[in-house]
Amino acid sequence: MNAAAAELPIYSSRISAALDYLGDHYAVASVRRLGRAVGAAPHYLSALFRAEVGIPPRAYINEFRVEAAKWLLLETGEKLETVATQIGLHDASHLSRLFLKHAGNRPGAYRRQQGLDCDGTST
Repeated sequence: MNAAAAELPIYSSRISAALDYLGDHYAVASVRRLGRAVGAAPHYLSALFRAEVGIPPRAYINEFRVEAAKWLLLETGEKLETVATQIGLHDASHLSRLFLKHAGNRPGAYRRQQGLDCDGTST
């Protein structure tokens, strides 16, 4: 086994199933739906998820949504409202607050910063 593979975390089958579900359904995910999908009570799944992954499932879902939003902001050029809807949020304001919390800046600022080359010219 190579060194990179040895560093990958190994999760229980229930948490692996939860992570797989989230990868496909992050836009509609909730702890309750996640529990239903993997056959566990939401409270039990939350405790197990936190123990194995290191953060609560709700925080993981939000981080996943922010990462998806980053990709959409850069690759699609869609309006913030559209991006918010695509990742399962109600509006651009919610996206902006979540983005600021998890990425450290607002979506528009992120898009502008990432749209520049290292020399400061537009891509």
